[in-house]
Amino acid sequence: MGVLGMTGPLGAILGSILSLSVVAGGLSWRIAFYITGAVGVAASLAIFLAVKDVPRGSSEPELRGLLTRDVYKAKVSDLLKLVRNKSMLLLFFQGFWGVFPWAAITYWIITYMQVERGMQPDAVMVVMVAWLLAMAAGNVVAGYAGDILYRRSVRGRAAYGAVIVFLSAVTLYSTMRAESVEEFFALGTLTAFIIPQAGPQVSAMLGDVVEPELRSSAASFQAFFENVGSSSAPAIAGYLASIIGLGEAILWIGFWTWLLCFVFFALLALIIPKDAARLRSLMKERAEELKKAV
Repeated sequence: MGVLGMTGPLGAILGSILSLSVVAGGLSWRIAFYITGAVGVAASLAIFLAVKDVPRGSSEPELRGLLTRDVYKAKVSDLLKLVRNKSMLLLFFQGFWGVFPWAAITYWIITYMQVERGMQPDAVMVVMVAWLLAMAAGNVVAGYAGDILYRRSVRGRAAYGAVIVFLSAVTLYSTMRAESVEEFFALGTLTAFIIPQAGPQVSAMLGDVVEPELRSSAASFQAFFENVGSSSAPAIAGYLASIIGLGEAILWIGFWTWLLCFVFFALLALIIPKDAARLRSLMKERAEELKKAV
């Protein structure tokens, strides 16, 4: 999940380079969308032709080598299991609030750098490229770190997420309070490295507590809560900016919502062992059923 998360920031960098190249070449900015759209279509065809589905659950340790076809399929009534799962509810709450800083920063940070810090467009581009590279590295580090911690304790990913969102609040505060451009750039790069590291943990924890056939539904529920949160944050930041200034709006939205997410992750670390044990017990039951069927 960390490696997959890395591709987003790298894609943003390549997209920026593509857009600048298109405009610098005297072509319409629409050409960039035609190019990226065509690449997307080609990628979807490659996935359709090259990536084959496997029986859901066949990679679970207990079911490895036992599942040769899709035996366990989701039913609409099963969706209630997701909202009765305490770990999933905490992930949903965390997802809703956790995207507030992301949406506010993504939507307003360039405007903030240009208007309130007086940075020139070329300087802003250099900063953004450095930050995106730091985010890409943070995703990869988080993926491996989360797996290592999970092997030591089922609480590992949740505990790591709690530490990360707490550090995100602290480093964002330090960045927005930086006085010089150099200090702002250095602290912002550190923040950019830290803030994406909770994401891979959330994605992986869906698989730690949810049945294989319900994981795509769980991911959809998670995305729903995150999209609702991200659609609200830019407007809230804009409103607060008119009262306290754009930098302060970004700071306080990010600082307080990440501290709230720290509480959700800490609670998750306490309760996730029970939900993870339930899933492992269910997988063992299924393994016994499949062995008897053979």
